[in-house]
Amino acid sequence: MEIPRLGPLTLDEEGEHSSEPVPVPIFGRSCVFTVADPDGYATEPEAVHRAVAAFLDLDGSALAAAAPDAYEYYRDVTDFFEAEGYPYTRVPDVSRIWEHVTFGPDVRIEREDGRVYLSVECECSWEVEHGLQLVFRDGRAISRIGPYDGHLTNNGTDAIYRS
Repeated sequence: MEIPRLGPLTLDEEGEHSSEPVPVPIFGRSCVFTVADPDGYATEPEAVHRAVAAFLDLDGSALAAAAPDAYEYYRDVTDFFEAEGYPYTRVPDVSRIWEHVTFGPDVRIEREDGRVYLSVECECSWEVEHGLQLVFRDGRAISRIGPYDGHLTNNGTDAIYRS
């Protein structure tokens, strides 16, 4: 399997295909891309190619657009921690939210409901146990933010973050 801009992908022991690390400008780091469902890829490879290209073309404006949703997730977690008396990391305002996120090294390419989703598991300073999942629908924009649970959508809603 080969995807434009990623190059050839290698089949692993789990039946998934993975790339070599590729620079991801929006994250300022290189990531390995994994096609989680090769059969789903085969149904419409051009859609995957378009989603990967769109994702690799994203700039900081995609993060800026989703910052309020990431901050809402932060507030929900820290409101709970505060109520329970647990210590937590303070993020002074929405403009500083991404300073507290370490973007993961792996991008999973998956299909659901006829769409292509790129999912990234990240670490964040305010929720060490569950982290942060970013999902990019068709590679064009962040369509879901929340704790890492592997879900690609918020139950059919257009909400980016849903508490």
